[in-house]
Amino acid sequence: MLLRKVLIAALLLPMAPVAYADITGIDLSTYRITRTMNIGAFMQQNGSESSAITYNWNTRTLFVVDDEGVAVTQITKSGGFVNRMNLTGFQPASLGDPEGLTYIGRNPAGQDQFVIAAERSRTLYQFAFSAGTTIDRTAMPLAVLGTQLGNIGIEGVSYDPRDGSFVTVKEKTPQEVNRNVVTFGTSTTIQPGTTLFNPDLLLGVLDIADVQVLSTVPGLLGTPFANQLLLFSQETPSLLHIDRLGNVLGRFSFAGLTTTAEGVTIDEDGVIYVVEEATNSNPRIFVLEPTVVPVPGALALMLSGLALLGWVQRRRGPRVA
Repeated sequence: MLLRKVLIAALLLPMAPVAYADITGIDLSTYRITRTMNIGAFMQQNGSESSAITYNWNTRTLFVVDDEGVAVTQITKSGGFVNRMNLTGFQPASLGDPEGLTYIGRNPAGQDQFVIAAERSRTLYQFAFSAGTTIDRTAMPLAVLGTQLGNIGIEGVSYDPRDGSFVTVKEKTPQEVNRNVVTFGTSTTIQPGTTLFNPDLLLGVLDIADVQVLSTVPGLLGTPFANQLLLFSQETPSLLHIDRLGNVLGRFSFAGLTTTAEGVTIDEDGVIYVVEEATNSNPRIFVLEPTVVPVPGALALMLSGLALLGWVQRRRGPRVA
C-alpha cells in the first residue's frame, strides 16, 4: 500500500519546462504557444506599432522598439512594464523606420548596449540603454549597410556573441539574409555584408520580418545549433528554423493566430518570444515553449518505484486464484 502511494505521488508531481541546461537542440515540432502577453497598455504610450523584440541575457528581460522610433521599452518575461528610454531623430521615416533591435551585451561602464536597425536608410545604430532618459539618433554611433531604399529594406538584426558579427534580413524584392562585420562610428561609408543564401529560392515565404541567431542560447554553444537561425515571416505567418545555407529545419505556423507579428527572440531556456505589430494598438507577445517533461527527481522516483514494485512481485510469486 505504501509503495502504491509513493508511485502515485511520483506520477502526480508537476510537469516542468525544459531547463536551459537541458537544451541541446531546437525542434520547432515540440514547441507550443503556452501563453500570450498583452502589452498594449504601455506600448500605446510609444505612439506607434511594436516592430522588434530582443532578449537581454543579463537582466533576463525583453526589450521592444516601435517603428516610429519613439522609445525602447523594457518588459519582464511575464509581460510586465519595467521602464523605457525615449528616442528622437527617427522621423521622418526616411531617416529611420526602426524595424530591428538586438542586444549586444554590456560596455565597460556596465551599461546594457543595443543596436537598432533602421529599415529605409539600411543603417545600424548603437546605443546604451538608460531608463528615463532620451537619446537622439544623431548621437548614436552608426554603421551603414547599403543605400537608401523604400519600405523594403533591413527588417531585422541579430547579434552573434561568438564573434561580434550581425545577421541582418532584408524584407523583400529581393529577400536577403546577410552576415555583417561592422565598425560603429561616424562614417557613412557603406559596409556591405556577405549574402548567406538566396531566400527567395529556398524559404518559400513572401517576406522576412526578423531574425534571431541561436548562439545566444548557452546550452547550444559548441553544437551545430549555435550556427543556425530563427526567421519570422509576417506575410506568410510562420516561424522558420534554418541553417546558414538556407535549409529549412523546422517550421511553426502562425496562420489563424495573427497577421501582424514580425519580431522574434529567444531566451536561455529556449523559450521563444514573438511580438506583433498590431495596428489596432493592442500588440501581444506570443510565448512558445518546448514540450514539457517530468521533473528529473520525479522521473527518477517513478522509475525506482516501478523497479521496486517489480522486485516485490517477483518475491511474492504469482497470485493464486
